Amino acid sequence: MPEHIPHAIVRLLSLVSWISQHPGTPTVQLARHFGRSTRQIRRDIEFLGQVGDSLPGYSFEIDWDAYEEEDTVRIFSTMGADIPPRLTSDEATALLVGLESIAEGLDESLRHRLPMTALKVRALAREDQCADIVLHSTSRPASPQMSICAQAIRQGHQLEFDYVSRSGVSTHRTIDPWRLVRSASGWLLIGWCHRADSVRSFSIYRIDNPRVLPIAHSTRPRAIDTDDGMNMIRLVIRPSARWIIDDLSAIPIQTRDNGDLVVDIPVWNRQWFVSLLVDIAESIVDAPPEFLHDMRAEAQEILSVWEGRSNEDEAGKESALRSEDDQ
Repeated sequence: MPEHIPHAIVRLLSLVSWISQHPGTPTVQLARHFGRSTRQIRRDIEFLGQVGDSLPGYSFEIDWDAYEEEDTVRIFSTMGADIPPRLTSDEATALLVGLESIAEGLDESLRHRLPMTALKVRALAREDQCADIVLHSTSRPASPQMSICAQAIRQGHQLEFDYVSRSGVSTHRTIDPWRLVRSASGWLLIGWCHRADSVRSFSIYRIDNPRVLPIAHSTRPRAIDTDDGMNMIRLVIRPSARWIIDDLSAIPIQTRDNGDLVVDIPVWNRQWFVSLLVDIAESIVDAPPEFLHDMRAEAQEILSVWEGRSNEDEAGKESALRSEDDQ
């Protein structure tokens, strides 16, 4: 699937701004910084070279001699692309709401940066004011459960706690914590549960008496079953499908040297996920075998329906032609 135009525009504008602040950067370093392959970053630079015309001040004025001879990139004009964008009141409000929603999951050092970040967002808003949203930093500390879970994840140690299920049953759990994920039902702790001997997710708000153990965990993250019916499924995709990170809340895990992305994607409906795989089939590097099997079956069914309709159309055309001949 082709890259979404808004994503490409954001990347290209960021590229112009970064090059203007770091003139003479080697293309290899530029590619590494933006998570692109050298071939992709060269394509971006050559695209920028086509913007505008040859008159001074009407193009990015790329130093093509340095680019061809030294494999470095510098530009002599940004044409204002490095100027911070202006935000509408709705856009600024959406950013502030997003910051507030993730505040509880941030560590203390990041939480201290929230007020300054909010001020910068408001400064970019236009004259019509955005909604009055208060971002909490030290005034509303993160829950003890969240802080202790985050500590165990950072240290790579096992975590034990008492967990109350939705039915009110309390059990003692020891898990290898992998990550915290914000879902539709709130914050979830994901990891390997030694009691269930399986991957599980736990609502942060139903965890009591958490304690970090001095034992390093040895399991690796994988697909999970959650309390609210969601699965986190791991995919390896090409950069052309990067849009699923923003559009579908996929979690980036790793960017490989060749530009491929390892992501975990939340899935509530199996059929929806299979249809997604069909849509991005050309960009899939790896996926769980059972889903690849379903994807191929779905694609074959779609193809057979399409071919059936095509055959019906052809038969209809032939019938119409015979009728005209008879007349």
